[in-house]
Amino acid sequence: MKESDFQTYREALEMGLYLAVTAPTEEKCEEATNMAKLIASCMEPDEVEAAKATVEQRLKDEKREADGCNLAFRMDRAGRIREEMEVN
Repeated sequence: MKESDFQTYREALEMGLYLAVTAPTEEKCEEATNMAKLIASCMEPDEVEAAKATVEQRLKDEKREADGCNLAFRMDRAGRIREEMEVN
């Protein structure tokens, strides 16, 4: 998916958050998280919260393991990223 494939900031943020949670390394996680933070800075707080909730639900709905990351690890990472992106 290219940058131009996103119709809204929310779509881009959801993808960034999902990539951060499912990243194969902490370095890639940090890179995706930083991009997600940049995108979130252009959005209203309620839009950011809605995007985070959508990604969290997507992760909960996924029952299988992906690329060696088990679901518990991914949910832990999602919680950490959520805390980093708290809107003040």
